[in-house]
Amino acid sequence: MGFNVKTTPFSYENSIISLPQQHTIEESACATLLTIDGNATKMTGFLTTLIEGIAQCCVFPFTKATIAIQLFDTLIPVITLLPGRANKLLLQIDQQTLYTIGRTSFVIRDAQHNHDVAFSTEVERAACALKQQQKTEAPKDMPTILQQHYDFSRLTPFITTWSIAYMPREKALNFLTIIEDCCIFLSTSFKTFVKIPSLALHSGLKGANGFFDTATQTIGLYYKYDRPAQMKLAFFHEYGHLIDLHQKHDEVYAYKRQQLYEQLQASETLQQISSNTQLPEDYRKYLLSIEEVLARLFEGYAFYKMTGNVSTKEFAFTLPEFLLYEEFFTN
Repeated sequence: MGFNVKTTPFSYENSIISLPQQHTIEESACATLLTIDGNATKMTGFLTTLIEGIAQCCVFPFTKATIAIQLFDTLIPVITLLPGRANKLLLQIDQQTLYTIGRTSFVIRDAQHNHDVAFSTEVERAACALKQQQKTEAPKDMPTILQQHYDFSRLTPFITTWSIAYMPREKALNFLTIIEDCCIFLSTSFKTFVKIPSLALHSGLKGANGFFDTATQTIGLYYKYDRPAQMKLAFFHEYGHLIDLHQKHDEVYAYKRQQLYEQLQASETLQQISSNTQLPEDYRKYLLSIEEVLARLFEGYAFYKMTGNVSTKEFAFTLPEFLLYEEFFTN
């Protein structure tokens, strides 16, 4: 298989790796190091590692991957893989793009946009094998799959019970990290932190971010690929429902809750919803209900306090409205 980018040749042919103006290496004399988001795996076979690495980056979410050759005590960086636009991967050497790779189509094109059929076929075969492996892994016991990579005791101060629907390991680990960060923030920032009775994590569902089951007090969340802000907002929203449910029977809280809700009726955000005749009437009533208003207000307030950013979601509350929430409940 030959590689070419601009005028700088890089090739692999008959088990010989040729690097531009650097080395000519016999494949059997070296090992290959595949590193994806800091997790390194030493593998045999340069071309095999390249194809396996590309396949993993097609199937699993990642930020950066590299392939390096270990020749005796020397580590020679060779290839970088980065996510590109339009769901593509960029295969680069020395910051020059050799190939673009479709993450779902597995179509690989060189720097001149020519389709490399043989290379595409090999990557597609490896990616399909990974997907098949996903299906055959035990899907009912994600904690067992993850226990070598994540210490679940880190969640026990914040969550009583949890369940994780089957999803790729890297996706699940990212999900857990975001949830843990949010829980640490809530527990250290709010005096009235409520331990979550039940948390259910699911792979992404189009059009849905999460839910709160009042009967079981379960927060359910759906993973959104490469959208950590949206996952944080969804978590804070459902947590807002939980704390409202826990505290609304307290007389002081119930009084403040009603006072805040009444003051918000004149707010910019609720006025926008009330006057929006394009919204179905049932949906408008839902958005204006006290439970939903309190949850969305807490969602935006907590997100702002954690990140310093105001949510850009439709009908998101504003800074003055956050200050009103703070005046009632946190001062």
